[in-house]
Amino acid sequence: MDSTLPIQTLRILVENRHGALLKIVGVFTTRAYNIDSLHVAPDQGEELSQMTVTLRCDARQCELLQKQLMKIVDVVDVQHEIQESFIQTDNGGNTDGDRILRARR
Repeated sequence: MDSTLPIQTLRILVENRHGALLKIVGVFTTRAYNIDSLHVAPDQGEELSQMTVTLRCDARQCELLQKQLMKIVDVVDVQHEIQESFIQTDNGGNTDGDRILRARR
């Protein structure tokens, strides 16, 4: 995918069933989308999990992905967020995170 495309975040609420992750990732794979990050955590007890997936695509492509994901039986809900671009500053090779860590020591 093109790195100039915006970062999209999908929050997917799924039922905890064997093979659910494989079905969901398969939607991205068959459409040749690269997942930038994937996080899965329990949501409500043991029955549901919250998946957070980030990828680069335009709004139209993301809407199509949402529709495809909602067709999967294990998927309860899909929410979409657009991430703002991160601004990096040059601090002599040190990142802002390095500066914060040094300040806390």
